[in-house]
Amino acid sequence: MATNKTDKLIFDTNASITEDWQNGYKLELDLTAQLDANQWKLEFNLPYSISEAYGVNLVDNGNGNYTISGQDDQASLKTGQSIAPIFIVNDNGQPALTPEFMIDLGSDSMMEEEPKPAVKPAVKPTVEIADSQGTSVGQQGKFAYGEALQKNFLFLEANRSGDLGADNRIEWRSDSTLHDGSTVGRD
Repeated sequence: MATNKTDKLIFDTNASITEDWQNGYKLELDLTAQLDANQWKLEFNLPYSISEAYGVNLVDNGNGNYTISGQDDQASLKTGQSIAPIFIVNDNGQPALTPEFMIDLGSDSMMEEEPKPAVKPAVKPTVEIADSQGTSVGQQGKFAYGEALQKNFLFLEANRSGDLGADNRIEWRSDSTLHDGSTVGRD
């Protein structure tokens, strides 16, 4: 797990790459308010596209610049309060990076830090999932229930048998057990 920890005026930010695969990675942030942060926004640079964001509102400002803000009851944070947003980043096979953070204080003062290449974890065999037109389930709070639900559905789809049809999203899973029992007249 690669991490990038920075201390900023308003937030203590800790970025971790918790999963890395062929064309992307999972980036987890731990944001802790060092001061009361009302209607906070955090700006950062990352040279890749972010396809999913859980736990925060994400705005793509273009050219690898993003702004996140709190959702609902996390739009304002008290001193010491933490949130843990998760991002799915498409890196097209390039090295995984943690973001370059800039605090939006509502003024011209912005603090910057250069992005740092992250050490990739040991590569596990990847499973390519066919492109899906599904929309992500939004999430509030610390835990990624929407992501867990999506993975649950993929697990169930991977365990189907029979004629799978055109809606099969699991690339390596094909039709199976089509002729079981045919040798004894039961198929």
